[in-house]
Amino acid sequence: MKQYLLLTICSFLIGNIYCQKTSVFAISGQSASPFNWSDIRMVSSGENQLLFENGKSAFSLLDAYNNKEVKKFTVSFDQQNRGGPSTINLSSPTLLMSAATAYDKKYNRLFFATMHSGHLLWLDLNDKGNVPVFHLISNPILPNSDFSNEAMNITRMTIGADGRGYALSNDGNHLIQFTTGRKVVATDIGMLQDDPSNKTISIHNQCTGWGGDVVGDVSGKLILFSAGRNVFEIDVHSKIAKYLGSVKNLPAQFTVNGAAVDDDDMIILSSANVQDGFYKVSLADLTASKIKEATILNASDLASGNLLGHTIERTGPAVLTPLDVIGNDLVTVYPNPVRNKELRISFDKNLPGTFTVAVTDLQGRLIQNKKVYVRYKGQMEKMHFDQSQVSGFYMIKVTDVVNKEIFTGKIFVE
Repeated sequence: MKQYLLLTICSFLIGNIYCQKTSVFAISGQSASPFNWSDIRMVSSGENQLLFENGKSAFSLLDAYNNKEVKKFTVSFDQQNRGGPSTINLSSPTLLMSAATAYDKKYNRLFFATMHSGHLLWLDLNDKGNVPVFHLISNPILPNSDFSNEAMNITRMTIGADGRGYALSNDGNHLIQFTTGRKVVATDIGMLQDDPSNKTISIHNQCTGWGGDVVGDVSGKLILFSAGRNVFEIDVHSKIAKYLGSVKNLPAQFTVNGAAVDDDDMIILSSANVQDGFYKVSLADLTASKIKEATILNASDLASGNLLGHTIERTGPAVLTPLDVIGNDLVTVYPNPVRNKELRISFDKNLPGTFTVAVTDLQGRLIQNKKVYVRYKGQMEKMHFDQSQVSGFYMIKVTDVVNKEIFTGKIFVE
């Protein structure tokens, strides 16, 4: 049971608290097995709509990169072979359950990460066909990780103000950033660091920083509510996690397991430990107040399309900065435009060998090139531009060892 409490289990209420325009999504437990978090629901305006029921609903599963049907989804279940099976065949996209989900309202997609395998999937909410359509990134978003280790499970996820998705491992050692446009690419951007002012309240400590949920705010920061009620502000650029305080006025056994921003810029909190109802809290004073009870439903995570602070100085949803990637089925280049003078190139196919990445100006003059030895599928390389580099359009070309061109495209360096 200890494991379950750390994996962002939550009980939440449907009714008056969702009498709002914004849709709230949840990975919920099943009626016959409430701790099997594999059903997908939408709750808004007092409604509870079951979008996908694991084991009963028909569905379509497509490869995220080539849009081909995935007929057999086989994943590594125990990466370090600790006596368990090395692979498992999944009959459903949510069979392994999920404890992290995020709603991307720009593209109308519901992202989620699988437990015990670290795969990133999304449900296409634009598709109005007869069955739900899921898209799968075949490689785990944390390659070569032991997902039987609870610390490695992805338990927090949201969409930030920059339009990118952010996911976080239980131990805070892996902050995952993923694009949300035409081609979804996930990158581990590193370990969070505690702000010196945190003292003994660490983002990495199992009691103070694990579990819970995360929401984005309009300034670009992430706000994390841990299972232990502690609140951290995360700067995604410096990766510094600053302790803001602890949520007050909650029942003694109330662990914070779910969080979502409502239309009034309040954060709705839910618990797995007690079925005492929903609470709402403002970041200004972190004093929780109870919301009138309604129907109780068990779920592992919540997501809404609101950013914290979206009601300040303007009305309506926050404007997300459009991000894009370029590439083909062999390589992916992002972000475009290039920000902070850093460009990333992902080699998406199993093409071991030596490759050359060259950047030229529009007149064909070489700006820089880099030799890359690709060892595994999904390998990501970085190229850094000098801070004095003139902003503008440039060409990027990737060639193989015999100088055969595998990709050419145009980028804009800010």
